[in-house]
Amino acid sequence: MRYICAIAAFSSLSLSANAAESNFYIDAGLANLKVDVGINEWSTSGASITTDEDDNAVIVVAGYSLMDNVSLEGGLLLNVDASFSITADFNGSIYDIAVDTDGAGTVTAKTEASSSYMLGAAYKMPLNDQFSIDARAGILFWDVDYKASANVSATIGGSSYAPGASATLASRDGSDPYFGLGATYELTDDVAVKANLFRTEIDGADIEAVALNLSMKF
Repeated sequence: MRYICAIAAFSSLSLSANAAESNFYIDAGLANLKVDVGINEWSTSGASITTDEDDNAVIVVAGYSLMDNVSLEGGLLLNVDASFSITADFNGSIYDIAVDTDGAGTVTAKTEASSSYMLGAAYKMPLNDQFSIDARAGILFWDVDYKASANVSATIGGSSYAPGASATLASRDGSDPYFGLGATYELTDDVAVKANLFRTEIDGADIEAVALNLSMKF
């Protein structure tokens, strides 16, 4: 199971207050993420598989307009996780860590990213006074924990675990590029509604995000 979340930075409901001549803005909101949890990495022959690859993440973004159409942005992506479970008499490996259940049971693997950071740039192409098309790109810096648990006794990485106990298989960090396309509708000089699509790849996992934003300058 590979996941992270990653990411998705600019899809959000944004809140901010604006001084008319300021180039700063702050966004805060939500993004819906679709993550590839990497089922093919499991030995799943003859097993019942349940996946949970959708998640909602909190996003906070701060930006500065260098000129009318170009901005620099930095952000924080919070509380992302995904998981999938296999019901079987499992004897295999997850992220190269041996997992062996004591009889038939359910093994659950989960990816948790409490916070990820992004740094990038945005370009706005106005179509009229209120509506514009947006493009974004940058780097997502992520930190993820991969965990496993079973509802029966299990041996994970050579250590014995009681039913329900969780073992951390790996902790990884790194960075990957992100790309996004969206649209902005200006409600006032200071307030806008945004919709965005976002894609990235984190630790080999494909991530897609869709979000609706409310953005304000200050």
